[in-house]
Amino acid sequence: MRDEIQFVYDELTNLGLIRASLREEVKPKIVALEQISPRDLFRFAFSLSIANMIRTSASFGFDEEHLTASLAGSLASNLTWFARAYRRFRGTRSLPQLRWIHQTKINEARSGIDLGFLFRVPGKDANRPYRLVLLQAKLASGKDMSISIDHVTNKRAANGTLQLSKDALTVLEAAASSNHPSGIVSHSLKNDAFAIAKKQFVRGTPRYQLETLLRTDLRGQSLNGKSVPWCFYVAWHAAALPKMIDAREIASTVLSRDASLPLSPVKIPATAPTLTEVVDRAMFEETPRYGLELPVKDLGGVMDYIVSAAPDIRILTNSVNPQLNLIFDRARGYRFSDSLIPADLLSLPKPAPKRLLEISEQESNDYHEELGTDFSAETEVDNESDSVTFNIT
Repeated sequence: MRDEIQFVYDELTNLGLIRASLREEVKPKIVALEQISPRDLFRFAFSLSIANMIRTSASFGFDEEHLTASLAGSLASNLTWFARAYRRFRGTRSLPQLRWIHQTKINEARSGIDLGFLFRVPGKDANRPYRLVLLQAKLASGKDMSISIDHVTNKRAANGTLQLSKDALTVLEAAASSNHPSGIVSHSLKNDAFAIAKKQFVRGTPRYQLETLLRTDLRGQSLNGKSVPWCFYVAWHAAALPKMIDAREIASTVLSRDASLPLSPVKIPATAPTLTEVVDRAMFEETPRYGLELPVKDLGGVMDYIVSAAPDIRILTNSVNPQLNLIFDRARGYRFSDSLIPADLLSLPKPAPKRLLEISEQESNDYHEELGTDFSAETEVDNESDSVTFNIT
C-alpha cells in the first residue's frame, strides 16, 4: 500500500500538479504508515484518476465532455487497484459501493449540468440522508485558470441583440446576495427569484448557461431552505488540479462588472477548493460544507425537476439503497453501473462458525508441525485506529 500511495505523489509531482516539497514532506508518513482508512483510499484513487485524465487527455486539447468521461473510466480502474492494495495491507473496514448513474440524452433542455455526485450523508440523519453536488465543466486557460462563461443556448435566435433579461438579472442578484458574507437576501428578491427559477424557458429563446445553472441552484435552495453551495463550475486545466467555484460567486463577479456583454472570462481564485476536496467533504463529512441535503421523498422530484433536463449527465453515488433504483428507474432513462469496487473487495468474508475455526486451526498447526515450521502465532490488527491524514492540494 505504501508503494501505491507513493506512486500517486510521484505522478502528481511529475505532472507539476503538486509541489515537489510536498512529496518530500509526506515520505516519512508513508514509511511509518500502519493503516489507511476507506476515506484515504477514495482520496488517493480520485487524485490518481485526475492525474491520469490530465496526462492522457487534458494536455492534448480534448473538450470538457471527453475529460469528464475520461475521469469516470479512470476512477473505476483506480478504485479497484487501491481496494486490492487496501486488503493486501490488511485493511479490515467496509468500502463504499460506488456506482455511476448515467442519464441518457432524452431531453433537449439544458440545466447547466455535466457531472454530479449523490452521496449518503454520514451519520444517522434520517430526515436528510442524501447530499447532491452538481458541476458544469469548463476548460481553463492561463496560469490564473480563467474559464469562459459566455456560452449561450439558441444564440442564433438573438439576432445580434442578446442581452441579460430582467429575469436573468433578478436571478443573478439573488445568487450574488446569498453569496455575500452576510448571506442576507430580501424576501421580495428571494421570492421573485424562486418564482422565475421554477418557470420553464420559452422554447427557442436565447439564454446564458450561467443563468440556467443559477436557476437550478435556486430550485434546490427552495426545497431545503439552506444556502450551502452545491452548484459549481469545475475548471479542467492541463497543468493544475481541477478547481471549483460556486456559481453564486460568479454571479457576484458578473454584477460587479455591471453585467456587461458579452460576459468576460472569470478567473478561478487561488483559494478555490479543488475537485477532490469538495467531493471528499461532501461524501465523508457529517456537517455539510458542500452539497444540497435532501430527504428520500424529495430526491425523485429533484431528479425529475433538475437532472432530467441535463442530457448525458453522469452521477457518482455511494448508495446501494434499493429505493434509488425506483427513483432512477429505466423508464426515466437512467442506467446504473455495477460497483466500481469489485464485490469481493467491498468487505471481508464473514468469519466461519467457531467450531469450524477450531478444527481448521488444529489442522493447520498439525500440518506446519510436520514441515518443522510454526505459523500459529496470532497477528493483531487494530480495526479502530485512525489512519494518517494525507492532503493533496
